[in-house]
Amino acid sequence: MTVNLHQHEHHVNVEELFRQHGVHYTKPRRITWEFFSGHPQGHSIGDAVSALKPQGIGQATVYRTIELFLQLGLLSCVHGAAGDNFYIAVCPGHSHALICSKCHSVVEFDDCDISLLEKLLTAKTGFTIQGHHLEIFGTCPECEVIKL
Repeated sequence: MTVNLHQHEHHVNVEELFRQHGVHYTKPRRITWEFFSGHPQGHSIGDAVSALKPQGIGQATVYRTIELFLQLGLLSCVHGAAGDNFYIAVCPGHSHALICSKCHSVVEFDDCDISLLEKLLTAKTGFTIQGHHLEIFGTCPECEVIKL
C-alpha cells in the first residue's frame, strides 16, 4: 500500500475558493486563514481568539470564520489524545491526520482504503455509509528522539 503524506503543503487559492462559493474574502478571513495556515500543529479556538484579538478580530468573528473554513474544507478539527480539539489548515479534499500526541504536529495522508470495512459495517448494521473521519495518534520522530 502506498501512503501519500503531506506535510502542510497549502497550495490552494483561498480567494478563488471563496469566490467559487459566493463568499467574500474579507480582511478578517484572510488574517484568520494566515494564522491557521502558518501553524502546522494547529490551534484551539481559544488560541485563535487570543492571537487575533490584537488585530481587531473579535471572538464571534473567529468562531464564524472557523465554521466557514470547516464548511469549505480549509480547516479540519482534530481531536487531541487528551480530548482537546484543535484546528489545522488542510487542502480541500479527502485527507486524514497523523498526529503527534506530544507536540501536536500533523501529517496529512489521503490513502485510507477502508472500503472492505465499510461494506462489512453496512452488512452487519444496515447503515448506508456516507463517509468517515480517521485520525491516528503517535509520536513523531523529533519527539521520539528527544523523548518529550
